[in-house]
Amino acid sequence: MRSTTFSSSTTLSFFSYHQHFNNFLFNLHS
Repeated sequence: MRSTTFSSSTTLSFFSYHQHFNNFLFNLHS
């Protein structure tokens, strides 16, 4: 249970970081 929670938390933070990075690239190219 604990490892599953940790895993989903890591996935969520990675996705959040990925979104932020995409926004950064998009702004850079604009």
